[in-house]
Amino acid sequence: MNITIAQKIFISIAAILLFSFINGVYAVYTVTKSANAADIVATDLANANTVMSRINFNNMYLQYTILGYTMSATQERYDTINKLIGELKEDLDIYEKYVKKPRTKEHSPRTVAEFAAYKQDMLEYLSIVENNTTLIKNVKPVEDSFHKNTDKMVEEVQNGLKAVNNNEEYINAISALNNINTITLGVKSNITEIILTRNLSLMKNITSVDDDLKRNLAYLQTLDSPRALVNAVDNIEKSFSDANKNIGEIIKEYTKIVDVEKQRLEYVKIAREDCTKFGGYVTNGVERAATNVSDTLHQANIVMIIFFIIMVAVAVFGIIYLQMSVIRELRKFIKSVGDLTSGEGDLTVRIQAAYKDELHELAENFNKFIANVQQIVQEVKEAADDVASGNNQLAATMEELATTFNSQTEQISSIVNDMQTISQSSQDSSKNLSEVLDIMHESSEQTNHGQEQLGVVKSSIMEIHEKADNLSKTIDELAESSKQIGEILVVINDIANQTNLLALNAAIEAARAGDAGRGFAVVADEVRKLAERTTKATSEIETIITTLQQESEKASKEMRASGEAVVRGVEVIEDTSKSFEHVVTGVDKAVNNTSSAVMGVSEQNCLIQDIDDKTQVVASGVEESNSAVSEVALTVSHLQERAEQLKNIVKQFKS
Repeated sequence: MNITIAQKIFISIAAILLFSFINGVYAVYTVTKSANAADIVATDLANANTVMSRINFNNMYLQYTILGYTMSATQERYDTINKLIGELKEDLDIYEKYVKKPRTKEHSPRTVAEFAAYKQDMLEYLSIVENNTTLIKNVKPVEDSFHKNTDKMVEEVQNGLKAVNNNEEYINAISALNNINTITLGVKSNITEIILTRNLSLMKNITSVDDDLKRNLAYLQTLDSPRALVNAVDNIEKSFSDANKNIGEIIKEYTKIVDVEKQRLEYVKIAREDCTKFGGYVTNGVERAATNVSDTLHQANIVMIIFFIIMVAVAVFGIIYLQMSVIRELRKFIKSVGDLTSGEGDLTVRIQAAYKDELHELAENFNKFIANVQQIVQEVKEAADDVASGNNQLAATMEELATTFNSQTEQISSIVNDMQTISQSSQDSSKNLSEVLDIMHESSEQTNHGQEQLGVVKSSIMEIHEKADNLSKTIDELAESSKQIGEILVVINDIANQTNLLALNAAIEAARAGDAGRGFAVVADEVRKLAERTTKATSEIETIITTLQQESEKASKEMRASGEAVVRGVEVIEDTSKSFEHVVTGVDKAVNNTSSAVMGVSEQNCLIQDIDDKTQVVASGVEESNSAVSEVALTVSHLQERAEQLKNIVKQFKS
């Protein structure tokens, strides 16, 4: 059976690739399996370790919050404690899920075995914390009541001291009150210290001072004291009784709290030890998982080395096989082709192949190709002669076309220059007409504005005419009033003359009376003088009124003349307004005609520009045709040279 070169190469490469694929697949499978196993175990153990760290942190934070709640039992700290307890229980359930996984049991068996006991201890510990917190919360109202009663005792002591007001008769009462105050503050301090330190042995200090306080109260009750002091002592005794009850309840509750605290602290110690222990278990489990992965990878490396050795052996065998059956024959074929190409172009030589494979087929096809080339070379020789002859004729034709195109180019260039001159003139005309149109638009606007101003002036003059008429009427009324005032002045002048006569008569009668009429004579003389001044003032007013009447009449005449002038001005303005209307109409017609002229010039300019553009296109086309003819001429010249070269090349082949 004959095996082709492609089959030989395929078999060799397929064998190498097969062993490489098997080796790679096994390596990837082994590494992936080991990595997944290690990753799962490490992830689970790391998550478990994270949860355990959170449990440890929340536990420490819980201790800190409990300590703060002991000192200040606020609702916020109470809520925080309950929240931490809930989180710890939740984390215990999460940790239990991790440790119960099969891989965790495999790599960290002690963690699974001991976690159940640890969880039970933690739940009991959390129950103790809840109980402890509840006890502290329940005793808080009693503590508040105790502090309230002791504060009341101190307050009543101060009231008692105010009642005796440092009176020397009550020096012993003052001493007893001060003793009660000191004892009360001491008891309050001891109770506070018991609450903070949980040291119940301090109760003996409270018991020892209890009798002293009772003795001082009994002494105060025997005194003949003011009513305020008696009331203060009664209130102190009542508050002392209530405070004693509070102390009993506080001691009772804190005895329970101390016992619970001892249990809580024992569980805290156990929880810390268990956290450390579980951390070690997790570390050991991770190390054990890493060791298993390392062993698996070591085994995989050994298997991969074996596969690699087999793959190298197969590759060496395949190379030797290809060297013997393919490469050696291929070199013979290359040598035969080299002999053919390095000769003097002898196309009669043929290649011989020894084996019935692709090289044999290639030699046969190559021989056929050489035979075809031999025939083509003969045809090329004949075609080269024909091309050389045709190129000579084409070159002559191209020269004639080039001469014709050059002449057309010069004529079109002259036309383009003339069109550009016409276009420039048209543009200048359009520009001048546009400027004239702008000026006419401005004139039209000014004319319209002047017409509007004439209307305003006409309105103003009519208003002046109306006001002048009103003023003329007012002046006439003023003249009439002046006449009435003149008539009144005549009456006043008559009265003044009569008064003067009466004063003269009174003076005569007073002279007749002698000394008895002297005072009356003085009065009569004053009346006479007043009458004379009145007459004089009346004459002056009459003169002024006369002048006013004359001026009013003159102003009235002038106002009438002004009114007539205003009427004439209105008529002139109306005539001017009509003239302006004719001017505006003429300007509008001129503007319209100029606009039409501008549009016509613009259209003419566009047509000229269009003709210029088309002429430019024609010129460009002629130039391009001329360039194309030149290029064709060059190409023909080049083809002629190539034809000569082709003749020389074909002559080298032996056909």
